[in-house]
Amino acid sequence: MQKLNLGCGTRVYKDYVNLDYHKHSGVDVVHDLNEFPWPFKENTFDEVLAVDIVEHLPDVTRSMKELYRICKNGAIIRIQVPHFSSATAHHEEHYHFFRWKSFGDGVKDLDKVLVFGKMFKLRKKKIHFFNAPYTPSLLHSVLFYNYFVEKLVNIWRLPLIYENTFLRSLFPAIAMYFELEVVKQ
Repeated sequence: MQKLNLGCGTRVYKDYVNLDYHKHSGVDVVHDLNEFPWPFKENTFDEVLAVDIVEHLPDVTRSMKELYRICKNGAIIRIQVPHFSSATAHHEEHYHFFRWKSFGDGVKDLDKVLVFGKMFKLRKKKIHFFNAPYTPSLLHSVLFYNYFVEKLVNIWRLPLIYENTFLRSLFPAIAMYFELEVVKQ
C-alpha cells in the first residue's frame, strides 16, 4: 500500500512517501507543488494525507486534478485545512479559505469545477473546534466548551447555520477535515 504525505514539512510519517518543498530530515521527495506534473506516475497511491497544505496552493483545481491522476481508484485523500473562522486561516501565505461546502458539493468556493463530483466521492467532513486530528491545539483544548460546540455544530444542517451567523465569531473553529475517495471508471 503506497501512501503520500503531501507538504509534510517537519511532520514526517513512517510508511509514507513524505513530500515537501524544503529538504527537512525525513523528507523523501523535494518538489514544488505549483510545478506540474508532480513527480509521480499515474495510479501510484492508495492514500494521500494533505495536512495544512491545500490552502497554500494557488491553483487548488489543478492540484486536485493532479491528486486524481496520481491516486488509484478507491484511494482515500485526507485533507485538513484551517477553517475560515480560525485566526490561523488569515495568514499571508494562504490563498484560500475553507468552509463546510468547500469540497463535496463541487468546488464552488474555489473554481466551479463541474467534474469534481465525478472524480471524488465525499466520505466524511467535519468542523473541528477542539483538537483537529493531525494538529492538536493546547489552546483550544483548554477551552472546554469547544468540545460541546464541536458536537453540536457537526449535526446535520448546523454547520451552515454556524458559518452564516455570529456563532462563527463567538466560537471560532480551528480546522476543516475532508475525506475524499477517488472514483475512476
